[in-house]
Amino acid sequence: MGNYDKLHQTEERYRKMLEELKGKKVLVGLKQSTEAILSKKAEKAYLASDTDSFIKDSFLELCAENDVEVIFAESKKMLGKACSINVPAACAVLLK
Repeated sequence: MGNYDKLHQTEERYRKMLEELKGKKVLVGLKQSTEAILSKKAEKAYLASDTDSFIKDSFLELCAENDVEVIFAESKKMLGKACSINVPAACAVLLK
């Protein structure tokens, strides 16, 4: 797969994430996301691929235990932009 194809796939995923999050209630950050998942308020979770493995593994386990679908973002920077914040974000959740 060439660099153009990888870039195109990344742009497509980002656009899809923007569409899903636009105008919806989103919580950003590990603490808020965890609380929403545990209280059964999360519809879907987003996790940046470049998140530290310790955080990534525990977050994925939490989502699996609570039947919350996880969507991977290319990077923390991309996830932050998709959530309309000006800082990188390791994870976020879309509320029900």
